[in-house]
Amino acid sequence: ENTTFINCTDNNKSMVNGGDYVGGIVGYANNCSIDSVNITHLSITGNNNVGGIAGFVSGSITNCNINDNNSSRVRWGIRGNENVGGIAGHSTGNIEKCYCTGVNPNRENGIISGTKNIGGIAGKNDGEIRNCGTNLSLYTELHSGGLVGENTGLIVKSFSSGIIKNGGDIIGGFVGINFGRIFN
Repeated sequence: ENTTFINCTDNNKSMVNGGDYVGGIVGYANNCSIDSVNITHLSITGNNNVGGIAGFVSGSITNCNINDNNSSRVRWGIRGNENVGGIAGHSTGNIEKCYCTGVNPNRENGIISGTKNIGGIAGKNDGEIRNCGTNLSLYTELHSGGLVGENTGLIVKSFSSGIIKNGGDIIGGFVGINFGRIFN
């Protein structure tokens, strides 16, 4: 609680495996500030609340990037069951100026996969997402979107591009299911 992570870079093909609340930097970020984190070639596998930066966040994530610069043949991905996202699996906090990209969204590298609430930035958003974007592939079944799988919060000035494959019910290019607000 009340922890700060600033200016972290991980280019070493990290692999993280766990159960619930699994993240590339932290699993459960209660009231944390995470700023300027860049991760390349990440492989995360978990069950529920799985994210490239944090499995769950109630604080803030700012200026963070998950990407594949294709300097090797490592297939990166973030895989889980419910609430799986490129930056955060489940967010009740603020995510701003964060991006999740794969070099070629038509190939299998750069994927985020799961069964419910899958999104390029957040699987489930109950907070605020501002000025974020994605360009990647999602492999999913239910409540999934290029940016957010399920939104009850606020999304402002964000974008998504790429491909959603194996889509089942309630799938959207931007947000899978929306109970919140979206602007610009």
